[in-house]
Amino acid sequence: HGGNRIFYFAKAEVMRIEALLVLVCVAFCNAQDGDSKPVCKNCLFLETFEGEFSWVQSSNDKYTGKADVVARESEVVSDDHAVRLPTSHRHYGFSKLLSKPIDNVKNTFVVQYEVRILDRLDCGGAYMKLLTASNTFVPNDLRDDSPYTIMFGPDKCGSTNKIHLIFRHQNKKTGAIEEKHLRGAPTFPADRVSHLFTLAVKSDNTYELLLDGEVKKSGSLFDDFDPPFQPPKTIADPEDSKPSDWVDEAKIPDPTATKPDDWDEDAPLMIDDLDAVKPSGWIDDEPELIPDPSAEKPEDWDEDDGDFEPPLIRNPKCTVGCGFWKRPTKRNPDYKGKWSAPLIDNPAYKGKWEPRRIDNPAYYEETSPAQFDPIGAIAFELWTTNKDILFDNILISRDLASAKDFAEKTWRPHHTEEKAVEKAKAADDEDVVSTVLKFAEQNPGLMFALVALFLLPILYFCRSSRSQPQATRTSQAAAAARHKKDDDAAGEDDDEGDDDDENDEEGEEQEGDDEEEEEDATEEIIADEKPKAEEKKAPAKATKQVSKSAEQPKRAEPAKKAEQPKQEPKAAPKVTEVQEVDDEDLPDMAPVKRSKPKGGRGARKD
Repeated sequence: HGGNRIFYFAKAEVMRIEALLVLVCVAFCNAQDGDSKPVCKNCLFLETFEGEFSWVQSSNDKYTGKADVVARESEVVSDDHAVRLPTSHRHYGFSKLLSKPIDNVKNTFVVQYEVRILDRLDCGGAYMKLLTASNTFVPNDLRDDSPYTIMFGPDKCGSTNKIHLIFRHQNKKTGAIEEKHLRGAPTFPADRVSHLFTLAVKSDNTYELLLDGEVKKSGSLFDDFDPPFQPPKTIADPEDSKPSDWVDEAKIPDPTATKPDDWDEDAPLMIDDLDAVKPSGWIDDEPELIPDPSAEKPEDWDEDDGDFEPPLIRNPKCTVGCGFWKRPTKRNPDYKGKWSAPLIDNPAYKGKWEPRRIDNPAYYEETSPAQFDPIGAIAFELWTTNKDILFDNILISRDLASAKDFAEKTWRPHHTEEKAVEKAKAADDEDVVSTVLKFAEQNPGLMFALVALFLLPILYFCRSSRSQPQATRTSQAAAAARHKKDDDAAGEDDDEGDDDDENDEEGEEQEGDDEEEEEDATEEIIADEKPKAEEKKAPAKATKQVSKSAEQPKRAEPAKKAEQPKQEPKAAPKVTEVQEVDDEDLPDMAPVKRSKPKGGRGARKD
């Protein structure tokens, strides 16, 4: 086991050392060039975003996003900058005029630039537009419909992931403009490293689309675009229409066919298999599933959730089968379904109708789609839901080899460094997961103990949370019962003197017995509730003492209480001296019996 761990960690360290060596090599190669900046040979346009930002932001209200120039994060390339789209969910529009228009008459046209998407691209574009040269175009008036000659670059939203290549081509005969889209456009990787996009259009009407220096798509401009650059000689007549008596149906039902007499349309598809017999050992009066006899009610089962029912298991007696035996079904050999007449050739069929062909008024012989309209400006007119998209090292050249050479000095160091960093991060992530898995595999007992140690507090907390409401309900019920007995003791009527004394003694004894039973049944009652109960008993006993010292006034007191319901006293009332009153001074009245308040303690408060 120790050898396996050593091998695993050594492997991870080798990956880190490889990444470090790559960074050191890149830094060494760059150090050989000193502080000199790479030079682009045969470049007609070059933008590295060093120095003052000279691109013009569109003044159109649509473009709320504002691009800025930032230093690129790198340990091997110093003092390198790029233009950035800093804010998500914005339209961006900025452009730069070329010093003079660039055409492609009998030449090779190469455009190349770098893109790094730090936030990953969920929905948005990172393509560029090579605007058509025009005397009327003003950079600060850039719009989404500003005429372009080529649109090139990555675009992603939802399931769409492609590197656009669109030519805006003008018909030399009619002057109509069409967008020619590359069929089968390649995709681009969704990562956070710098990628290089290169397009080469050659004078022989071929093209190459490269990603990170590798050809992803190439071919003929005549064959790979839709609609094609070459207009067809003939087209369907747009004014032609199918005659009303034209018959399109090649087959029709045979009008002479009739349904056979033995054709039963009501016959079912499946019927019972009468040859099948019930298997030997089938038990008709036994259930297929029975309660598990070994199951026991859990100790923490809450009866409020219902009666415990053991889980069902397969009846061990049903080795062959149990319960009602149902005869299997089979396909009905007499089934024919709904009858329909067979099809025959339609004698009136004239064939599939197509409009007649006419000469294409827009036809001309396109010989060189590579000679596109001159380019006068470069623009980024984009919408994106993501932030931190970087563009750098934009160039236009006549030589693909020169563009590749420039990329090796500018793009390659960044790409190599970023890939090494991503690899190191992936190795770290793999270290954590793999270390845990290997530790669990090599030390299953210790791993089980660690998991148990982690889960036990959680299970204890969940169980405590579940049992707490039941204890609370028990405590509340006991408290309510005690308060109800206190109320009953306080509301007893002493109709006759001797009987009152006996009833008081019996009530106090019964009350004491009830309190003992409650204490035994409800151990979770809070200790400080006992003093509160004594406070409630004190007013009742004080009232009884006053009643005993003056029996005759006691008879008039219930009537007074009937008019004004007694409220629960907050403290023991002060016992005052009671004057004796003769019976002659009292009106004749029957003693009023006080009814017990309904609803318990809360009703008395109301």
